[in-house]
Amino acid sequence: MARIMIVSQGFFGHVIPVLGTGVELSARGHEVWFLCTEKFRSLVEKAGLIFRTIRLDKAPTNLIEETMEDILSLLEQVPFDLIICDSAQSAPAYAAERSGVPWISFHTTVPLPDELVPGDQESHRRLRYFYKKKLNKVRARFDLPPLSDEVRTRGDFAGLSSRLHLAMVYPVMVKVRDGLPESIRFVGPCSYEESDGHLDQVPVRAEKPVILVCTSSLPREDFQEIMDQYISASLNAFGNQPYRLVVTDIRPYSALEPLPVNVEWITRFPVHNLLMPQADVVITHGGCSTLQKAMRYGVPMVIVPLGADHPLLAARLKELGLATVVEPTELSAERMREAVDLVLDEEKGYRKRALQLAGEFQAESPNRRSADLVEAELQALGDISK
Repeated sequence: MARIMIVSQGFFGHVIPVLGTGVELSARGHEVWFLCTEKFRSLVEKAGLIFRTIRLDKAPTNLIEETMEDILSLLEQVPFDLIICDSAQSAPAYAAERSGVPWISFHTTVPLPDELVPGDQESHRRLRYFYKKKLNKVRARFDLPPLSDEVRTRGDFAGLSSRLHLAMVYPVMVKVRDGLPESIRFVGPCSYEESDGHLDQVPVRAEKPVILVCTSSLPREDFQEIMDQYISASLNAFGNQPYRLVVTDIRPYSALEPLPVNVEWITRFPVHNLLMPQADVVITHGGCSTLQKAMRYGVPMVIVPLGADHPLLAARLKELGLATVVEPTELSAERMREAVDLVLDEEKGYRKRALQLAGEFQAESPNRRSADLVEAELQALGDISK
């Protein structure tokens, strides 16, 4: 069996998917180490993996050298057969290169060809030019040659592996594949779900409909402002009404006025696997992980895209007939009621389409699929026996 290192960015939307793969690999007898920020220690250790704290910044473009130093220090102490890293992280990929350890990469949202990356293309080119200079400076310090693959000058592909890149998304989410790296394999939304079923802070289904409001864990002020607006609009629209409103947020409720009696505020994560089966509609920011959880459980959505790739993902879900979209500029209690009523209307077919697609996903196991591909790579490297 192999000893495998996993390195992830310190956000739930990145940790939870790759932790699912790690747990599956551990169940198959591999020794799996998980490197991330200290806040994820209890979650990872509860999942049965070996945890090691490393220095990470909120942005993977920062603290690259410090992160490399932490990883290289561990590699000097413990031999590893394979490293699995978030493709937005250059540090673990560079540490793998420096130490001669093979690495593969993973993506937790829909990978996009250059021309579809949100934003101005000329600005992207300038940013990549300066990012390449920064990356090559780091590489020179660690006696690595300058980058020869221009794909790896793009932020989300800085740690891309040419061996294997696990795109943890449903293939149906991917509308355009031309121009993507050849090493990509679409495995579906990997995920870790606690097996104890503990229902602390989790509501028991009562009257219908149940509306689940989900938020992002990304620490961006502009995102937070919009999330606060759609939470407020939801509270105003559905508080003290014949609905069950459940809000998930890593921050505790802090407004002066008490929550309406039909509203519950959940701060525990991960918890979507317990809440999604109870929901009739999900109001979300459009993050890929949350969207795919709703798809898995057949729950139609109201999406308020915050930015980044959220508008593209929202457009795809709308095209599939699984969601309606409310732009941030439209937010109000009235608009939120209108959107929720639309997706709950049986004649519109949102729920029917969502359940049909969820049924198609039942036979799939993204965790198993990703672990199969990792083991195939290990087999090719000669690290495990057949």
